[in-house]
Amino acid sequence: MLVIDVMLAAVLVAAVVLAFKPTLSGLSSQRRRAVGWLLIAVPLPLAVGIEAFAPLPRVLADAAFVAGLTAFALGAFLVLIPDDEDDRRPGADPDSPPWWPEFEREFRVYARRSSRPRALR
Repeated sequence: MLVIDVMLAAVLVAAVVLAFKPTLSGLSSQRRRAVGWLLIAVPLPLAVGIEAFAPLPRVLADAAFVAGLTAFALGAFLVLIPDDEDDRRPGADPDSPPWWPEFEREFRVYARRSSRPRALR
């Protein structure tokens, strides 16, 4: 049980650290997603496969499963966090939505093209 408690404590510390640095500026978007998918696809199925085909002592099996779940959660976090560079253009107003200037420009073009209905007499 001590191994599981230590691993869960490590997961909580990692979650707190990642919560304060969600952009992960050291990794590019594609590399971050590739690492995330690798963490999703490999550790948890490996832990389940080892347990199914080569049973380990209970403590090691539990530790491998918790490590696999931790890796899966971290991978999902890496894959799902938004890209800051995709959401904002340089010099954009931080209070306005990133899509607003394009929408406003298209709306003005549409408003100029459409004719106003004539009043009925």
